[in-house]
Amino acid sequence: MPNIAVAPEAPAPAETLTLDAVAVVHARKGNAPFEALRLDRLDVAPATALGVSGPSGAGKSTLLHIVAGLALPSEGAVTWGATRIDRLGEGARDRWRRETVGFVFQDFHLVDELSVLDNVLLPARFAAFRAAPALRARAHALIERVGLADPARRAARLSRGERQRVAVARALLMGPRLILADEPTASLDAANGHEVADLLVATARESGATLIVAAHDRDLLARMDRVVALRAGRLDPETTR
Repeated sequence: MPNIAVAPEAPAPAETLTLDAVAVVHARKGNAPFEALRLDRLDVAPATALGVSGPSGAGKSTLLHIVAGLALPSEGAVTWGATRIDRLGEGARDRWRRETVGFVFQDFHLVDELSVLDNVLLPARFAAFRAAPALRARAHALIERVGLADPARRAARLSRGERQRVAVARALLMGPRLILADEPTASLDAANGHEVADLLVATARESGATLIVAAHDRDLLARMDRVVALRAGRLDPETTR
């Protein structure tokens, strides 16, 4: 895999992420409310690679959604540096997320009819009608960095491992300070999962971004600086390091 510098010029530094007394409670008609997440305190230092483990339904995806501002907590505070994410209006959260966060999903979220290059450029197209030449050059560099040879190839013709590489490149396009990955290796075979795990950790470290990965994959979690475990929406102190 070529070692190509893909960080944008003079990127803003990552910030400390803090979840303080955060709870996510869902109302249920005719039933008691369901508590999906309750955390007394979670601090993530800048440029940390944090793994979040736990069984299905433990609250891992809910945690990522709260951190990204895709959902709001029922209680508590979510802060990124001096920014109180949970107090931002919807438009401000969208703007903060676009400027700060890159996502990698288990099921890729690619547009099959588009090329590798156009899929990587999708975040820029959400913000403007045409990507600037410098951003297109960055997209090409990222495609090479993740080990894909043909930027013009349609996404529908890619293997699962190649599709996840495109998703990683897309997540990095805007130079995010915070990279969130939800089970990024779950749908891959062992060899491709190993390579995608290496790629995620390496690219986050190259750019100085904070990386938060929700996963069952022990190989991926072993690459993290820290691992916290969720059980029924709460941090499990016995399996958290």
